[in-house]
Amino acid sequence: MRILVVGATGFIGSHLVRCLASLGHELEGWGRRSAAPDFIHRYRSLDLTGPSAFEDLDGEWDAAYLLSAHSIPGAKWTSEMVLQNLAMTGRFLEAINGACPGCRIIIGSSALVYGPAGHRLTENDPRNPGSMYGLSKAMTEDWALFAARSMDIQIARIFNQVGAGMQKGLLAMDTLEKIRSEEEAVSFSGSDTTRDYLDVRDGVEALARLADIQAASGSIWNICSGEGHSVSDLGRILMDEIQVEKPLRFLHGNPDRLVGDPSKLREATGWVPRHSLRDALGRLVDSTR
Repeated sequence: MRILVVGATGFIGSHLVRCLASLGHELEGWGRRSAAPDFIHRYRSLDLTGPSAFEDLDGEWDAAYLLSAHSIPGAKWTSEMVLQNLAMTGRFLEAINGACPGCRIIIGSSALVYGPAGHRLTENDPRNPGSMYGLSKAMTEDWALFAARSMDIQIARIFNQVGAGMQKGLLAMDTLEKIRSEEEAVSFSGSDTTRDYLDVRDGVEALARLADIQAASGSIWNICSGEGHSVSDLGRILMDEIQVEKPLRFLHGNPDRLVGDPSKLREATGWVPRHSLRDALGRLVDSTR
C-alpha cells in the first residue's frame, strides 16, 4: 500500500513509520523536523499548524494517518492550541478529500476524551474530557465523524504509549528524570492514578491494522492494553531498571482510574499486545542512557 503519515517524526509517528515499512508499504511522511526519518520514500518538512500546510496537496495514497497535533496533555494549554488541533484536522480532511478521494484515513485521537471510570472503557462509553487536550481531541473526533459521512475514516483512541523516543512532558519520561535527579524523593503534584499503558511497538501494530480493516466509516477503536497500572507501579519498575530506590510522594489523594477495553480491535483483527509494561519501560531506560 501507499501510505501517508502526517506527524511522521513524532513519538508515535516515528514508530509507526518503522512498523509500516517492515510490512512492505511505500511511505510518504510529513513532520516538523528538517531531516527525513529512515524508511520514508518521500518527506516534507513543514509546520502542520499553519493555514497553508495542506495547500497544493498531491499524492495517490491508499491510506493516510493524521498523528500530528499539540500532544502533551500536561502542557500549559490555551484555547488557541485547542483550535489549532481542530483546524489541522479540518484542513487535512478537506485536502485529502480533494486530492485523493477514496483514501482510507486514520485519525489519531486520545483516551482522554473519556473520563475516569471504575470499569474498562469501551468505545460505546460516553465521552467526558476533563482537560483542554481531551477537549481538542473530542472536537477533532466530531469533525472526523461529520466527514465520515462521505469519506472512509477510522478513529483511533490511543491510550498511554510507552517506549524509546518519548519526549519530556509525558509521565513515564518525566518520572524517569525525577528518579535520576538528585532529589531524595520522587514527588508528584497529582494523585497515584491508574492508567492503561501500552508498549508503543504494540500500539503502532494496532494502528497499522486500521489501514485495511474491514469496518464502516466512522468506526472508533481503543488502542490500549486493557490493564491498569498506577503511577507508583510505573515508578517502582523504573527504579528497578536503573537500580535506584527512592520514596514516592503524591501531593493529592483520591486517585482515579482510566483503563480501556481492547476487545473490539482484538475481535476484528486478532491483534493482542506482545510486550509487557516492564519491556516498554526497559526500552525507555536503555534509550536514554
